[in-house]
Amino acid sequence: MDNIKVPQLNTITLRSRPLTTHAITISCDAELAVAADDSVHIMLPEFPTPEDDTRRGNRDVGADENKRIQYHTHRGQYMTIKRPDPRMNAKLFDAAGLRCPGNDMEEEPYFGVGSGLPTGWGSSLNQVSVMEWSPTGVGYNLRPVLSVLLTNGSVMIYGQEGSAVTDISVRKRSFDAWRVLWGIGGVLPLPDRKAKDGSHLAGDKIKSFSWAHKIAPGRALIAYLNDRDEIVIVTVEFFENPKIKKGPTLAWRVEEAARFPNDSPHPKMSIMDPDFVPSGSAFSIKWSPWALIGDKRVAVIARISRSYLGFRKVTIPADWIRGERTVVTVDETDLLGICTNLMTDAFVEWENGVWTDGDDKICRGVVASPFDAKPFQVILNSPAAPAQQQHSLTTCNTLYPEESPNEGNPATGIIIHPPNTMDRTPAPVFSLVRLVASATNDNWYQTTAPAPSDSALEDQVTVPQWASTIDDIISLSVPVAMATQNADSDSEVGGPESDSDDDFEMPTDAGEQVNPWRIRIWGLAASPGGGMHAAMVSQQSALGPEPKVKSKIFWGFKPRLAAVVEPASEGQDEPSGAAQMTTEGKMWEWMYGGGPPVRGAVGWEAEYRPKGDEALREQLRSVLEAQVCGFCKAGLRDAGRYTVCDNGHTFATCTASGLAILAPGISHACGVCGRRCLAARQIARIAETHGVEAVVDPSAVELCGGCGGKFIA
Repeated sequence: MDNIKVPQLNTITLRSRPLTTHAITISCDAELAVAADDSVHIMLPEFPTPEDDTRRGNRDVGADENKRIQYHTHRGQYMTIKRPDPRMNAKLFDAAGLRCPGNDMEEEPYFGVGSGLPTGWGSSLNQVSVMEWSPTGVGYNLRPVLSVLLTNGSVMIYGQEGSAVTDISVRKRSFDAWRVLWGIGGVLPLPDRKAKDGSHLAGDKIKSFSWAHKIAPGRALIAYLNDRDEIVIVTVEFFENPKIKKGPTLAWRVEEAARFPNDSPHPKMSIMDPDFVPSGSAFSIKWSPWALIGDKRVAVIARISRSYLGFRKVTIPADWIRGERTVVTVDETDLLGICTNLMTDAFVEWENGVWTDGDDKICRGVVASPFDAKPFQVILNSPAAPAQQQHSLTTCNTLYPEESPNEGNPATGIIIHPPNTMDRTPAPVFSLVRLVASATNDNWYQTTAPAPSDSALEDQVTVPQWASTIDDIISLSVPVAMATQNADSDSEVGGPESDSDDDFEMPTDAGEQVNPWRIRIWGLAASPGGGMHAAMVSQQSALGPEPKVKSKIFWGFKPRLAAVVEPASEGQDEPSGAAQMTTEGKMWEWMYGGGPPVRGAVGWEAEYRPKGDEALREQLRSVLEAQVCGFCKAGLRDAGRYTVCDNGHTFATCTASGLAILAPGISHACGVCGRRCLAARQIARIAETHGVEAVVDPSAVELCGGCGGKFIA
């Protein structure tokens, strides 16, 4: 265990600062995205593989390998585009066999979108408003894609493009093939065969959006709220398109599926009304987890309107076949509606799980007003409630917020801890952060985690490292004279890259003390399994203007568990809820979240042989026996991870088919365990050379047959 070198999680310093909160997000594969004002920083994770340990063993023993830093090697910064262009969706139209409306157009002035008087005739600059990773399976190699809402009202989708990959056999991830894949909203049209010109341009200025939880590989839903107070649901499919004759056959199909009003029982108010109170949020909608009820999948969209939290049920067939369109059904009225004061930047977070209570399927969550956090629960299989009668805000007493000690310091991030299925708590267990942390306030970090003696959740009640770091910074006190003297210095506290401000000898009579620093917390994110947290902050002077534009990412993590040395039955190594995680997510939890090792990856030291696709291996049994060494033509034998010949020549073994990989450039490398898998067309070609007609299901080779991880390219 000691010789496994897992990259360290060190403080990350960025020379940028976001414009809004919720500025950090972690994908299901542990990819990190951080917002700046007009760009996005994307950082790809590194996982230790046996090849790394082998190469490390050949180096100088005195080398300090602990200096390997997570998120340090694979970083990219993407500037948001200068202006939206309909031709960004050309690949969607090509896959549908339709002509993209913008292909034959010359450069034209951009007049904005939406129903508002300013935005309908112009547009703001393309600052980043909201970011969110999609569920797994939406992008190339079934990876998630990053969605970025810009202030021009469009959502841009970033990810790896298959046609830009030049070498599928690479061992390290990079941004060489990352592109803007497509987009929705604004002036970006979507293919529509029913339309006269083959395109659908709604002209929506998007204010908020949210991805539905994972459905199945290549199938997803995304919902957005426009400035006309309509919620639109869009289906997103990524599949093998037989209509494509040239180039990569994998393509996206993005289509509008449903649209309904984001109404409330409260009448609209004019900005000239004396009682007008600002409302609205870039985080106004959020999907609940899916529940399987009969032959349907059911989820709820939590939607925020003026002093109203509504829950609208969405239903799709449980057997949504990949590559085929599905039917999305939305109830006419809300499942539940709650009148409560919700100010600007209110948001909702759901607990990742569905509880069964008798016949009821229950989802729980937390809504932040954003000054106060209140738990709620919704019964997914209950009938829709009758629409509430229209009434004024004074009738339900939600015009103004209740007095609260948290006034003026809104919540900027909430993490709902993974539920304990053996001990159901009365409400979701969550932790939240607020915008400002200083020496004069103590409500910037709050948690509802119970005391160790009250529950088995004792590993969640300790103060995370990031919170301790922030507390150390804001608690630092120095003499007034020294604070004034260093007011213009660039020194900061709390990072390995900066000098420490308390590196001085305190005089005997220091006099009056002041706290020179305060912290602005831009967001809080959790790893896929909830065991690791990341807080994005900016350290600012509490004594005057802050000239520096910097932000930092602090971490909170748990000690790593011991390696597994005894074989275990299938599923025994996975705790409850781990089946919903990707292999990359499980590996990250083992590295930093206190989770168990991943079967077949580094840290799993028990004997393990990949099964791959058993039906495919049965088809290729005669091919396996007929393969010979590519150098000396000697017979081959399976040695687990590798195939060797009688003369000692070694070849990688395909984890899906069991075939020896006898040539370079024809196999994918797993990003988690490092094993290799032949591409589907290569398996068919090798079988054909041995007189066997193999039927290779592309889905059988989409993931590593050893650990279930995704391929690098």
